[in-house]
Amino acid sequence: MGAIPLVDLRRENEVLGQEMRSAVSGVMDRGEYIMGREVRELEEKLKKYCGASHCICVSSGTDALLLALMALGVGENDEVITSPFSWVSSAEVIAFLGAKVVFVDVNPETYLIEPEAVKAAVTPRTKAVIPVSIFGQMADVVGIQDAVGSSIPVIEDGAQSFGARRGELSSCGSSVIGTTSFFPTKPLACCGDGGAVFTSDGTIAATIRSLRVHGKDGVTKLFSSVGMNARLDTMQAAILLVKLKHLDSMLEKRVLAAQRYAEMLEDVEGVKAPVATASAKHVYAVYTIRIGKSANQSAEERRERVRQGFLQNEIGFAIYYDRSIHQQPAYAAFASGRTFPSCEEASDEVISLPIHPWLTYDDQVTIVSVLKTALDSCET
Repeated sequence: MGAIPLVDLRRENEVLGQEMRSAVSGVMDRGEYIMGREVRELEEKLKKYCGASHCICVSSGTDALLLALMALGVGENDEVITSPFSWVSSAEVIAFLGAKVVFVDVNPETYLIEPEAVKAAVTPRTKAVIPVSIFGQMADVVGIQDAVGSSIPVIEDGAQSFGARRGELSSCGSSVIGTTSFFPTKPLACCGDGGAVFTSDGTIAATIRSLRVHGKDGVTKLFSSVGMNARLDTMQAAILLVKLKHLDSMLEKRVLAAQRYAEMLEDVEGVKAPVATASAKHVYAVYTIRIGKSANQSAEERRERVRQGFLQNEIGFAIYYDRSIHQQPAYAAFASGRTFPSCEEASDEVISLPIHPWLTYDDQVTIVSVLKTALDSCET
């Protein structure tokens, strides 16, 4: 049995490498490395894909979130509501600007923050809300916007959910601002760091375009604000244009792999497959299961057996997230002593299995077999 990676970037290169190298070669032939034509073409295609009026490509998903907050003028004495069950960037950008991170607990089934919980956390200082579309499932951004009112903009953190939908709504294109990441493990990924910001507000779009180039005004060409260097490289844009052509078929393969997992895991006692909301098109950027406790062992002990089984059999895995953000030293103060039971329980139980467009049925049979063997060993 060969190794089964969590995300198979080598296989992706075998399938798409020639197209990607040709696209990069075109950029090199022209020597147009910064803000080249591919960046503009990518922005046009991405905004149409998710139904936004504007797309601004930037240097990373983290910078996309940071620029969104900067465009809204978030700073000291402001509060921004977000999820503690996410990659640290969701809170990092808030704290970086000197604002207060306000955490709300997640739905224990979907790991998404919900409108009523967000509404209850609003104060006169609330400047924005960042719902995280975790693991590839779009958050209820419209419901959250309705709950908090039009004066508090919603910024969707769609780092893991580009291509997802909720009913007729597209991830990244259905809130005041949407952001995504093109980190190499994402469903739409470049060969390095990259990200994008989406909005249908022309003023916000113009502000973000200026901020990503050090605050340079697009009309006067003067530096009218303090910005940052957050441009997407042209070569990365060229790679993304290639991958965008194949995105829908790659997402279909992810969904098929997720469906196979769900069937295989049905009879595995103590294991819970991901839950999608009724109207969701989940893109399974990450396939996260939960391993519950047994009569004899805690969930963490059982998960550790599975982790060891995967290591011994060269099966890739990850634990997103073994600590929620409020349990990290830099962010503990923002919790103000509060606990977030759904997040904390999830952190003890979750483990993510390999998922990507080239995952085979036989691979999945092997993965689930190792999982079962590890769990069976917990009872002996």
